[in-house]
Amino acid sequence: MRELDRVAHRIETAWGTADRLCLAAGQDLAAKFNQQLERLNAALAAGDQAGISAAAGGMRRAWIALDAAARGTGQLPPGEAVFVGMHPDGFAVALYQPGASLADLPEGAVRVHVDTAIQHLPAIVLETFKVFGSPGPEGHRVRELPSDDIPF
Repeated sequence: MRELDRVAHRIETAWGTADRLCLAAGQDLAAKFNQQLERLNAALAAGDQAGISAAAGGMRRAWIALDAAARGTGQLPPGEAVFVGMHPDGFAVALYQPGASLADLPEGAVRVHVDTAIQHLPAIVLETFKVFGSPGPEGHRVRELPSDDIPF
């Protein structure tokens, strides 16, 4: 059961709910997932330790199969498909990539597909990041030059 709890928590945290994941994975697999859940609940209600162990293993595999099937359709969990930040001018920007659901884009944010955002980055910015690395959210720290006797 611990392994099932770990897998279910990780996948539910990524996708939000089992219902959302079932919709993304398709009706056939969702029906099998629900059947496996019924088996687990029946074993728990009966207190059947061997049945619980077997059903929990099946349920763990069901969670993993749902996640794989949803990703196989090109859909992604919200945290992997939508990135939100504040522009220096004070408005929210939501960058989204293929596989994002429109429902995950925050209301009121400027919505920009990641490919569009990349196309509008000036080449000089990309070359600078390539050489010096990309600054984090706080920017780069500027180091002071060492003070020594070299005249340059």
